[in-house]
Amino acid sequence: MASGPDEDALEVFETFLRKKGLKMTEQRRTMVRSALSHAGHFTADDVHGHLRQEGEPVSLSTVYRALTLLEESGIL
Repeated sequence: MASGPDEDALEVFETFLRKKGLKMTEQRRTMVRSALSHAGHFTADDVHGHLRQEGEPVSLSTVYRALTLLEESGIL
């Protein structure tokens, strides 16, 4: 059950991904939370750097793909 804006966004994103035949992975879930934690404008490099600082082994190209999906879903 959703308990806040981030959880609502995750639900919207998961529904969007399912419609596209994609899965909500834990890495995507983490990237959504990271993107939503940034105040104001941010870049893929900002998200990538934040995830790397948190110990997430994610490539910059993965961040770009996820941000594109977030934009397509209307979350960003």
